[in-house]
Amino acid sequence: GGHLCAILAAKRPDLISSICLLNATPVWGLNLPGWDGVLPPPAIPRWIGRRLFDLIRDLGTIDKYLTAAYHRREAFEKDADADLGSDIRGCTE
Repeated sequence: GGHLCAILAAKRPDLISSICLLNATPVWGLNLPGWDGVLPPPAIPRWIGRRLFDLIRDLGTIDKYLTAAYHRREAFEKDADADLGSDIRGCTE
């Protein structure tokens, strides 16, 4: 699904202004030892996944990604009322 969305956005920018890919790599594609990807996960992969998820959705991490993606901070800090980092994190709560 995500790959098709990216292709559509690239070919028809008149239809798509932005996309957000969530969980773009399925866990069953990771070939983790001792787990075939069937949910619920065993305790250790669940613990690791929760820690990584919290790290990824941390506002500092989001700010680092936005800073790397945009040359100018004004692109994602348009005004004091709009906080893109919090909006992105809000999708995960």
